[in-house]
Amino acid sequence: TNIGLYLVSLIAAEKLRLLPVEQLSRRMEEAVEAMESMEKWHGHIYNWINTLTLEPLSPRFVSSVDSGNLAVCLLTAAQVLRVLLPKRPPRFRSLPERLDALAEGIDFRPLFDPEAELFRIGISPDAPEQIQPHYDLLASESRLLSHVAIIMGQVPVRHWYRLGRSRAHTKKGQTLL
Repeated sequence: TNIGLYLVSLIAAEKLRLLPVEQLSRRMEEAVEAMESMEKWHGHIYNWINTLTLEPLSPRFVSSVDSGNLAVCLLTAAQVLRVLLPKRPPRFRSLPERLDALAEGIDFRPLFDPEAELFRIGISPDAPEQIQPHYDLLASESRLLSHVAIIMGQVPVRHWYRLGRSRAHTKKGQTLL
């Protein structure tokens, strides 16, 4: 997810006029090249990597939430770059498509439990028999994961309704916990 947050922070820096479009594009291109070169599991970047070699660290783990957040950041960065297209130097014009391709390459289905209709917290590809618990609450960090996986057509919409909606009563009514 950190690389996704890096992309979004570059966009924020450009919006605040702290980073010229040329530098934004160059840094995004470097980040995209790094992501494209990384070893992946079903399109997912491993959670822990050696930042010098970009190789996954042991134990190799893929987090469903972190991948969901990354997909959202990639899609957001692609859209922002499309808006900036007239200002962007020609050599960077393929960046939105490359960002989209990285996001669309993330296959969330192996992390989805079709019986429970919920996402597992993650997977250790070297030990797939280690069953991880599910994310089952709407008011959790998994909400973006659910949105993006549904939007990408990888899980059924009914998954959204499987997420628990615990509420508490307050003086002003109910609130989602």
